Amino acid sequence: MKEVPRMDSISQPDRNTLDAAGDARHTWIVVIDDDPDCRLLVRDAIEESIGTTVKIHECGNGKEGYEYLCSQPGSNPESLPTLVFLDLEMPHMDGMDVLRSVRAIPELSLLPIVVLTGVDDDSAERQVMSLGANSYTCKGKDADTLITRVSQAATYWTKVHRPLNRVSGEACTGNETPSSDTKAA
Repeated sequence: MKEVPRMDSISQPDRNTLDAAGDARHTWIVVIDDDPDCRLLVRDAIEESIGTTVKIHECGNGKEGYEYLCSQPGSNPESLPTLVFLDLEMPHMDGMDVLRSVRAIPELSLLPIVVLTGVDDDSAERQVMSLGANSYTCKGKDADTLITRVSQAATYWTKVHRPLNRVSGEACTGNETPSSDTKAA
């Protein structure tokens, strides 16, 4: 079983340092959640923790999110989002179906997906981790808890644990140029 990163052990970044380093300029996050208030809180938390230059795309249900992810050019890993926040309970296609479907597509299989849900259930956590989620985070009981958890997850997956470039094996910076030699893993 995969080890789940402890989000509460990640400190808040210095936003100016991240922006000065240029990292946030190339960060692209997709938020798939049917609750518009939750999407707004997630957007605010991301912008507060890693900067306002990050590109954020919001999807209002699972089907919309899945179709959006599938519409991205998949042969070049640098053309994919940096991170996806995925809710579990949504209309049209639930988060588990989205996760299962995304992981079945080789070009999307390495995409970091953080399940961000109100479902605080050990069996649901085990199930999404077995389906290939990178992390499982409960939204919490209040807005402050949600903002803290989103900030920690966004910082971890965009700064601490950058995905590897499939060609060079080095951490992606977001400045990579597409290569005709790039193969889907």
